[in-house]
Amino acid sequence: MAVLNEEQEMLRDMARDWATNESPVTEFRKVRAGGEPEAFDREAYRAMAEMGWAGVVIPEEHGGSDFGFMSAGLVIEELGKTLTASPMVMNTVAASAIMLGGGNEQKARWLPKLASGEAIATLAADENAVHDPASIEASVTDGKLPGPMSRPRSRVRHRQASNTARAVARAKAWPRSGRVVRARPFRRTTATFS
Repeated sequence: MAVLNEEQEMLRDMARDWATNESPVTEFRKVRAGGEPEAFDREAYRAMAEMGWAGVVIPEEHGGSDFGFMSAGLVIEELGKTLTASPMVMNTVAASAIMLGGGNEQKARWLPKLASGEAIATLAADENAVHDPASIEASVTDGKLPGPMSRPRSRVRHRQASNTARAVARAKAWPRSGRVVRARPFRRTTATFS
């Protein structure tokens, strides 16, 4: 069991209070019954971003709080207790991919937007039950993953963020001038973002 510092305890308690009061299970049921393609409440996510949760792992120089993955885990755990529908997990994973594999230009462009909640990202790493990077068929058009997913075998998780995808693990480059970029395997663990 981890020993939390005072800031982490305050963050956890704040997340617990917010999730219990502002995002109880009844809110999840409303989102689920609403049938919206995003499958999360944008206003609730905006509130989470305003509290700094969207940027908890993002460095301060890019608008985050740089509290680390332990703090992100504390927030996500509390949100999970009330089944809060949000892109927090995938946004954190995608921001991490940019922090680890992105260049300075990509970091400057995307991390502040992710930290503020202005942009929502997801990381699409595989489409099938059996990992096969050579068979990825997803494509990016005008900076977005098309939705709803038209391929029946496609299993891209967290479709709620697919309309605003910003970091796709297998995309070789992002579209410019409306051209379509096919998702392709990348070598080793290096992802390309632009």
